[in-house]
Amino acid sequence: MPACQPTRFNYTVTVTNPVQDEAYVNVWFDFNRDGDWEDWLDCEDGVAVPEWAVQNQVIDTSVVGVFTYTTPDFASWHPLSQDDRNPLWMRITLSEVP
Repeated sequence: MPACQPTRFNYTVTVTNPVQDEAYVNVWFDFNRDGDWEDWLDCEDGVAVPEWAVQNQVIDTSVVGVFTYTTPDFASWHPLSQDDRNPLWMRITLSEVP
């Protein structure tokens, strides 16, 4: 992840039994590695970066298949000084409601 820069990533969703036309994707990062997903972190340029990086991205789940989606751009907080051996945890959910 870039330090205090916009970024995005691709992810894959497999639909095996469509029960509704759309679903909501949410993504959190534990950017400061404190064990929760609720912080806002400040970049040097004053931009505040939420750990809830992708909020309620709507995707189509009306058809059976495997689909690749791209998140909207979001700001990341990943200081270059962070120890590479300390992993960055990510949580991604797919839900029926926002």
